[in-house]
Amino acid sequence: MGATKDKSKPTAEAELRRQAEERLRRNKADLRQPRSGKDAKRLVHELEVHQIELTMQNAELRRAQEELELSRNKYIELYDFAPVGYFTFDAKGLILEVNLTGAKMLGIERRGLVNKSFSSFIADTDGREIFSKHREDVIHKESSQTCEIRLKRKDGTAFWAELQSIAMENTEGHAGNIHTTIIDVTQHKKAEEKITHLASFPELNPNPVIETDLQGQIIYYNTATTTMLKKLSIPDDDIRFFLPHDLTKIIKELEQGNDGRYTLREVEINGRVFIESVIVPVHLKVARIYAQEITKRKQAEQALQKAHDGLEAKVEERTAELTMALSEIKTMKEKLEAENIYFRDVN
Repeated sequence: MGATKDKSKPTAEAELRRQAEERLRRNKADLRQPRSGKDAKRLVHELEVHQIELTMQNAELRRAQEELELSRNKYIELYDFAPVGYFTFDAKGLILEVNLTGAKMLGIERRGLVNKSFSSFIADTDGREIFSKHREDVIHKESSQTCEIRLKRKDGTAFWAELQSIAMENTEGHAGNIHTTIIDVTQHKKAEEKITHLASFPELNPNPVIETDLQGQIIYYNTATTTMLKKLSIPDDDIRFFLPHDLTKIIKELEQGNDGRYTLREVEINGRVFIESVIVPVHLKVARIYAQEITKRKQAEQALQKAHDGLEAKVEERTAELTMALSEIKTMKEKLEAENIYFRDVN
């Protein structure tokens, strides 16, 4: 039930009127009584003072009214030109009030929004469901609630908006209309997406990536790091196997450099060979270790070296055989030439 007025008590206006009429009756009664010249002067003086009082009261009322107007105009300006959208919804999500910023967000004049369903400005079905649940939470929990949905403007373009709402009490002390502030968080969402995109690079890297602070304490490692530890039969939490034993020394040296890159070096862990590089982006105050397994490459290099060494041995052996054959041919040639000279001399 709504609140009812107590009719037994006079209103402030009625009470003021009663007092004025009572004073008027007293004044008239006083005027009907015969007065001396002294009494007449006193009455005139009182009337003049009363007139001045009324004039002063009237001036005070005008000043108070002007201050009230200024305060009201200031409130309207603060409301309409606030950097966020202000909306008032009923429990069903109809727009009851909206400031100029809110209307500008949606690209529609304010009068075109009043008594319209806010859901018609939500870009997708998921957003409409979120907004419905948001209203229910605001009314039932009777506390400030926040959600993010995509809204669409009159021209069809969409933007991300953050809604923060609170229910206002009605005359019965229960939750009534909903007051909501709306902020365009499109740039914030784009930044989040960019961060997520950039974060996917180390996380999706098939090789171990580890980040430490400048004291060498591990603050991040990707999934590939734990996967490789399992292959090496090393406990998942023993990440330091991938860190150079002199990491703090390396970090100090790299802090004094320009590009922050440490010379690549090979390490062997449980029979597997890795090549590691350490990078220290000084402005981020972290060190990053990138490891890549090169066991197969090393095995291929060793096999190639072995084949190369074997080939060189065969080449040397063949060269020796050819040298010997050439020596024998030379000897035979010299013998034949000597015999040829002998037969020529005999003839």
